[in-house]
Amino acid sequence: MITQPTLKQILHYNPETGIFTRNTYLDKRGRLCGHRKLGCIGHGYLIITIKRKHYRAHRLAWLYMTGNFPEKHIDHIDGIRINNSWNNLREVTIAENNQNYRKARTGSIVDLLGVSLMPPSSNYVRKKPYRARINDTTIGYYKTKEEAYAAYVEYKRQIHPFCTI
Repeated sequence: MITQPTLKQILHYNPETGIFTRNTYLDKRGRLCGHRKLGCIGHGYLIITIKRKHYRAHRLAWLYMTGNFPEKHIDHIDGIRINNSWNNLREVTIAENNQNYRKARTGSIVDLLGVSLMPPSSNYVRKKPYRARINDTTIGYYKTKEEAYAAYVEYKRQIHPFCTI
């Protein structure tokens, strides 16, 4: 594992922008190199390779700023996985991190988090076909998916303190 002094020797992290750049160094031909953005995207996260090992940039940012790798998960408060600015990162448990979901799962019929379309056999389908639900709790049934989503977000904010939507 990389240490904070080694990381700071190799890279520079800007806490305001969340961008990592390589510190200046001389290449094999004696030319001055460095100061370019680093990383590539993998599973939505920025990945930086150091000494043939891949690290997620948000974990390196935590190491850079605190001196230690995070013991728990790192949550991107705004939900944007490549925004690694220091004020957008917080250490959380996996349960707290899961409270910050912003999008419905891929392939969702309704495409809104917490909203589902009731099956045609349901009694509610004629008047209120959209159900708002969180965990195992049904919040209610609504005429439009937008109404159901609004109810979902309101309820989510009450029960999930780490929710930022």
